[in-house]
Amino acid sequence: MGSILTSWSWLLVLIIGSLTVIVAGLRIFGIYRRYRFRRLSKFERYFRRQERLYDEMRYREQAERPESQKKTIAEIIEEKKERFSDVTSVSFQFVDKDEIESFYNDTFREPTIESLISEMTGEVTGEVKGGLPKILESKIGGRDIGKWISTMKLPGTSLSGMFIKYQREAIRRDEVTLGLEELDVELNELQEFDSAIENLKTSFGLDIEPTILETYRSKLRQKAAETTFAKLEGATGWVVIEGKFLISKKENIYDCSLTHPVNEFLPPDEKKIEITFSLPVESIEPRYAGNYAGSEGRMIPLRVFGKVWRPIDRNANVWELQITPLVVY
Repeated sequence: MGSILTSWSWLLVLIIGSLTVIVAGLRIFGIYRRYRFRRLSKFERYFRRQERLYDEMRYREQAERPESQKKTIAEIIEEKKERFSDVTSVSFQFVDKDEIESFYNDTFREPTIESLISEMTGEVTGEVKGGLPKILESKIGGRDIGKWISTMKLPGTSLSGMFIKYQREAIRRDEVTLGLEELDVELNELQEFDSAIENLKTSFGLDIEPTILETYRSKLRQKAAETTFAKLEGATGWVVIEGKFLISKKENIYDCSLTHPVNEFLPPDEKKIEITFSLPVESIEPRYAGNYAGSEGRMIPLRVFGKVWRPIDRNANVWELQITPLVVY
């Protein structure tokens, strides 16, 4: 009898022990699942919070950027083309009169004279002939027109009109570079770097040595502006530059300089990039002579159509892009 009870006692202990182990296992598994769920939820909340912070930062940066930089460089240049096409008159502050007349004649007058000669020598239809002025009708029948064609005058065009038409045609033919004074940068890498640093600080309280951060930011800023640097180094031919130029005077020369916005992407101790041109004092149009004399040390909005004399050259430590002006207006 005693042995039977002992057997049942051991069996009961074994059953209770097994149940205890099973319950404990279930409890541990439940705790693990809850812990795992909480961990996943925490990570999910973390990533959502970082995504929200990043979006807020991008929105803030976009809102704080200058209006001109909210547009792509292509959009800015296209707007410039449209604006120049709509110009109807200009008031010259400086103009190379002989060059303007020469460029205009080479571009427009020769084709006009060739067309007119063609009409007069009978190489056009009678319908076109009929539309010519009466004074030319008697000359069309003859071939010997060289003597009087040399004295023929085409309708006059003002110097302002010549320049506007020439500038419009040169831009249409892509013979002129626009937007050289604009900032063309790619900020993605710099923004991602700043976002990552902000996340480390916000989420983990990790502060990185400012000098180390600035070293990397400086490299990324210069990389972001590499497109602009390349344009300034490769600049050549005719350009139109518009912006606020600082006026200074040395003896009988006015020096005009525009500080390029790309300078904000250069190290603080680096030389600044400028676009410059010079004007002899006596070359200023009389109506503006007093304005220039009273504007020394001031920034004046100007537009200059000119040719690049010397682009920047970082390797040679040349940071000044020099222009020889054709027209300043």
